[in-house]
Amino acid sequence: MSTPEVDVTEFKEVEAVPVMPAKPVNTQIDVPTKEPAKVRLPVSDEDKNTYFTAILSNSPYKEKLVACGGQLNVVFRTRTVQESEEVLKKLNGEVLAKQIDYLADYQNKHLMCHIALAVTEINGINYDHGNLEERVKRIMVLNNQIYLVLIELLNRFDEKMNTLREEALKPNF
Repeated sequence: MSTPEVDVTEFKEVEAVPVMPAKPVNTQIDVPTKEPAKVRLPVSDEDKNTYFTAILSNSPYKEKLVACGGQLNVVFRTRTVQESEEVLKKLNGEVLAKQIDYLADYQNKHLMCHIALAVTEINGINYDHGNLEERVKRIMVLNNQIYLVLIELLNRFDEKMNTLREEALKPNF
């Protein structure tokens, strides 16, 4: 079950943005700004045990993440290899059919598909049903700000999965 190779050199490039004139010399003192610390989800012993159990039972790892002061509750799950392959096949088909012209569009649709597969519940409403197309349609009708929050939450969830995977490879897991 191989995925057709896509030649990304065929993607159109965004036209160059006009160069702005040089900024005037700043006579004020620049105060260094601190980049906000990247938020990482904590990994507890219970998380490790749940992750370990999920791996051994070939089941998805699920976790509820909260945003907006507790007003937005989202349950995420890990995706299967088959689901990831399905996303690639769908997107590569769209590229070959010239339905996706820009790399940024490909990346956005890739992310949207993974959110559609990973989100199982939002504020008690079940999202964990249907095929990929149906799942994507449910995500596409969400408010853009909720979608942006889901992107950040998925990123945090996936980073936690990476940390748990690294922990699982340690001899004293």
